[in-house]
Amino acid sequence: MGEIKFNPRMPSMVIFSFDEQTLFRETLTYVETNLNGQIVDSDIVTKSFSITLRNLEYLVVSKSWNPIDMEFNSEVIDALKDFHKDQQQFHSATESWDSSKIIAKLKHYNPMRHPTPFQMENLVKMLQHPSAASFSVPGSGKTSEGLCYWLCRRAEGEKLLVVLPKVGFIAWEEEFEAWIGWDSSKVVRLDVSGDSLLQKVESSTDAEVFLITYARLYYNVEQLSTVLNDGDWSMVLDESHNIKNSKGAYSKAVRNIGSCARRTKLILTGTPAPQGSKDLLAQVEFLRNAKMGIDESVDWIKQIKVRTTKSQLELLPPKFLEYSEPLPSSHQQLYNLLISGAARNIEASGNLEYASKLNNIRRHMMDIMRAASNPAVLCEKEEFTEVLSPDLIARDLSTPSWKIKKVTKLVSDIIGNGRKVIVWSNFNENTDILANELRHLSPRVIRGDTPSAASDDLEPDGSTREGILRDFKALDSCNVLIANPAACGESISLHHWCHDAIYFDRNYNAGQFLQSCDRIHRYGSLPGSDIITCAEIEVTYHILQSAGTIDGKIARSLKLKIERQENILANDDFLQPLVAEGTDELDISGMSDADRQDFLNYIKNPTEVEE
Repeated sequence: MGEIKFNPRMPSMVIFSFDEQTLFRETLTYVETNLNGQIVDSDIVTKSFSITLRNLEYLVVSKSWNPIDMEFNSEVIDALKDFHKDQQQFHSATESWDSSKIIAKLKHYNPMRHPTPFQMENLVKMLQHPSAASFSVPGSGKTSEGLCYWLCRRAEGEKLLVVLPKVGFIAWEEEFEAWIGWDSSKVVRLDVSGDSLLQKVESSTDAEVFLITYARLYYNVEQLSTVLNDGDWSMVLDESHNIKNSKGAYSKAVRNIGSCARRTKLILTGTPAPQGSKDLLAQVEFLRNAKMGIDESVDWIKQIKVRTTKSQLELLPPKFLEYSEPLPSSHQQLYNLLISGAARNIEASGNLEYASKLNNIRRHMMDIMRAASNPAVLCEKEEFTEVLSPDLIARDLSTPSWKIKKVTKLVSDIIGNGRKVIVWSNFNENTDILANELRHLSPRVIRGDTPSAASDDLEPDGSTREGILRDFKALDSCNVLIANPAACGESISLHHWCHDAIYFDRNYNAGQFLQSCDRIHRYGSLPGSDIITCAEIEVTYHILQSAGTIDGKIARSLKLKIERQENILANDDFLQPLVAEGTDELDISGMSDADRQDFLNYIKNPTEVEE
């Protein structure tokens, strides 16, 4: 025989315990098969394992499972009945809302802002449901929508847990302060682990909102389960596509904690299904607190989601200025050597396993991208100094990159016109060189290894991401920011202070490029003003491309991908993946199968490039 009772360490979960090994194995196999392995603490010695109450309800109701050799604890039976009853409320709208009701609810908090017309339209629809989803474009105010949604539905004493990427802390802190004046005593970062996390929650007696990263949540599921089961909680997932992999560890952890949030739940993302409809499954299961199928999740999310398009923001269209020059002769000579060497090496590696072959292609592609922008960085690497002639290396190192000279000129002109500028590069070597070339302007740099005050227990001084961004916004002496799109391309708003961006180089990652563009082209007015900044001030993107190089291939690929993404999102076509077929989501370069084939064709015939 076996018993099903609540797990005392994690109150949102039930524990299966058995008297004998055979029944344990048979039950474990059944549960693992039907839940795609979503079990916790499986232990062959104690003959026990745990699953969420949500997943038990799915097995009993949706799969009609009747474990005749198992005894259900009476508390579990009562909880299952209540849980199943609660699930029914998600199938249709439960409340009627209009703008006057929303304004009246928000007035309780003495707001210093009010929803825009398109945000109000979204809120009217969102508030009809106990869970909601905003798929609006970046820069449209999804954080504001999430904040207002929670405040309107909030019960007395209810608290909020926001799960977000590491760079998202600042946005939520700034929004709560700008909307209702809540400071760091009310909006608290959970930037510690284990017992320290529990102590921080307990000691934050005035706190109403807690912010935590996806990684920190994953490592503190047990502690957060304890916290959320003590009182009424709501949850928001910012950039919710981070849990799209339903079998991923972060995704499972978030959904487990979601089972503990008894009030409202909300997901926010501008790219809800990068790989197609399967990406929606985990996000919908979080909202519904239920096990679901892909088709069912797509049908349901279409009924409740809202989306603001870029055109609805009525911003001035950004200007794209392209600058194209040929490589200096010595740089072109090295570039040609890299092309021919890559062609030989890739052809000779035809017998490699698929994964190794992809890594080999990507390695050559990254070197060729470097050579198209600043080949000096390659001439200082041992693998190249051993094979290149000393004369070629000397000529390359003594010949400045035309892109560096161009950036220096553009930055000088932009600063001279009283404007701030952000310079983007995918390579740390280039950020260092650019920072040195522009040292007379005291530039700040944010890249992958720049510490965060949230994760390193540092104060937000000039050495942290938070401090750098604060200074870039606030100080007249801080006018140049140099950054990696991967490190600084999400959840950061610079549109009130900066209206020029220079792209020293770009890769194939269209999503990352669009995110970086949206840092300075967004909706919103400067606090204390009714003027929508980007509706009055034109944003300019300065794009540098070396003529006759891979830069042309990348530009063409990005253009096609962006057009495709816009069409898919405009039609709410969740069945189609936003990313091109064969794109490895773990590869930040963003290459798809088509990109790889195009690259292989290019190195075989490098004269055929887009200018």
